[in-house]
Amino acid sequence: MTLAGHPAISLPIGLDETGLPFGLQVVGPRGGDAFLLGVAAAIEAACRGDSALRRPVPDLGRLAAARPIAEMPGFRDPE
Repeated sequence: MTLAGHPAISLPIGLDETGLPFGLQVVGPRGGDAFLLGVAAAIEAACRGDSALRRPVPDLGRLAAARPIAEMPGFRDPE
């Protein structure tokens, strides 16, 4: 829900050119929770058949084997 009292939902919609997931936020009318969920379901159904836009499925094995973020190039220590 937004600060103004409108229902909101974020949907994962594919990956960018670097392979990072990105999403779409949809905000509905005040009191329109059921309507917004219907819109979100329709968007997901429309994207399901498109490999570039469907909900990304994480590779859990690759995530488990990844180095900690603090060890990755470009990470800056806040100290």
